[in-house]
Amino acid sequence: MHATLPLLAATDFPPIRRRSLDPDLKSIKDLGSQLSSPWKPKWIAQLDEQTLRFMSDRTRNRYNAQRGRLELSKIFDWYGEDFRLGHRGIASLPAFAARHADQLADASAGRERIRAASVDIAFFDYDWALNDAR
Repeated sequence: MHATLPLLAATDFPPIRRRSLDPDLKSIKDLGSQLSSPWKPKWIAQLDEQTLRFMSDRTRNRYNAQRGRLELSKIFDWYGEDFRLGHRGIASLPAFAARHADQLADASAGRERIRAASVDIAFFDYDWALNDAR
């Protein structure tokens, strides 16, 4: 073995909870804080960009004006507890949806209902066939 300085000690990473999105995000943020400052904004910007793309995908997330409800990916149902942790100022799934109202609804009335958290939330069935894609 070569004698090197570790970039990160094992204690720099938070304990990973089963089925939790946040520890992964926290690990990336922690790593970014360890590296030079130009990296951190780039990583956060990339995470934000991917989140925006996912929330803009109407096959996975959308406001259904006919039913008057928000229809989200099943992933939000599975990881719903993580949205109560207050990260980045978000303390609930409706608050997260409100942040992305412009991506979820076309009409201003739908966007306002999402921002006001006055919509029911339903979850799409997860397409397990995606796991078989090669």
